[in-house]
Amino acid sequence: GVEEGNAYFCSVDGVLYNKDKTRLISYPRSNSATSFVIPSTVTTVCTYAFQNVQNITTITGGENVVRIGSVVSGSITSFPVGPKVTSMSATAFMYCAYGFLPVVDDANPRFKLKGSPQTGYALYDYNYTVKDDPTVYIALCRYFRTVNVATFKIPADVTYIADYAFYSHPYVKYVDFQDCTGLRSSKIAGTAFHSTTYSVQFLNADNIFANVDGVLYTDDKTQMVIYGSTVTMPNYVMPAETKTIPVSAIKPNNYVKTFAINSVCNSINTEYLDNMYELERYSVAADNSTYYTDTCGVLYTKTTLLSYPRANTRSYYKVAAGTTQLNVRAFYRNRFLKVLDLGSSIKSVVNGNNNTLASMAGLEAIKVSTMVPPTVMTTSFSTTQLTTGKIKLYVPLDEGATDIYGNASVWNKFYII
Repeated sequence: GVEEGNAYFCSVDGVLYNKDKTRLISYPRSNSATSFVIPSTVTTVCTYAFQNVQNITTITGGENVVRIGSVVSGSITSFPVGPKVTSMSATAFMYCAYGFLPVVDDANPRFKLKGSPQTGYALYDYNYTVKDDPTVYIALCRYFRTVNVATFKIPADVTYIADYAFYSHPYVKYVDFQDCTGLRSSKIAGTAFHSTTYSVQFLNADNIFANVDGVLYTDDKTQMVIYGSTVTMPNYVMPAETKTIPVSAIKPNNYVKTFAINSVCNSINTEYLDNMYELERYSVAADNSTYYTDTCGVLYTKTTLLSYPRANTRSYYKVAAGTTQLNVRAFYRNRFLKVLDLGSSIKSVVNGNNNTLASMAGLEAIKVSTMVPPTVMTTSFSTTQLTTGKIKLYVPLDEGATDIYGNASVWNKFYII
């Protein structure tokens, strides 16, 4: 609850609002109610207002709501988009449960829910704008996970596909562009198909995308769109125009062995580079100012080891001098490397899901050359790695190094030599 004299916040039935109840800030996670009515005073549903609530399924009301932030909950099955809503977060319904559908008021001139029980439903924005672009688009914002349909046909009037439109959709395998006449590939957000089923393929898309050896790009080739599972060439060479590889562009692929990056590419989302299961080495044009590779074909920026090829067969590897951190998933699921030498400049082992070191089944030893232990977290390594003494830690020969690492969090769990 909130003390009655608080000048900034108030609570009603445990729900947190700002003082005048125009902003719904937080709904209590463990509230036992299964339904909730958004008060008529509320004009903004704040981001994460319903994060991880456990029991509520139906939300109604909200006739005066203007803006909706992210609605994050596995239990919510419906949420009102009232007649006055003019703004929604790109992630508004990104994490909602299977079967979730918003209830869009017919009087809302901007947002429309279209579809059927047979084809599924999608949310559209008829007044969609992009920063520094005066054009007003008709955007496909979200295709909801309500029905097991393999093919989704983009409506003819759609001129933009927004961020996370197909996020984590488990059923869509084909996206059909046959009816699209006003949609250009440059108007498809880089995260539109983020985490969509790995086998997603585009149909009737020749007038939308540039196809080079089975890899799809925007029509001007400046951005990779999909490097799919069916692309069989062993040696990939990036087109000279390509500058960007967005998240989820690279789907699981068992064929590519070498990956050549051009001189102008300056933006690679590295989260799914390890989807190239048989990749042995990267190469980068000598005049690329953002990325480089060492003699082993490992991908770097000036300060970060980005990606160690998953099928590189070396058993020993030393991180390049000047590197200060390992990227999340940098070594993800490499099965050959046994000894990792962190060198003398590493300051941190970046932590995250599918962490780079925790997934290395063959890792037997780590070597460090600095008296200052790199920052590391317990989750940077697997439980097995930390509890069995499987990994040896080689520390500097300097006096006191053994004690320093022996007293350092996480590092003290290894067999120190």
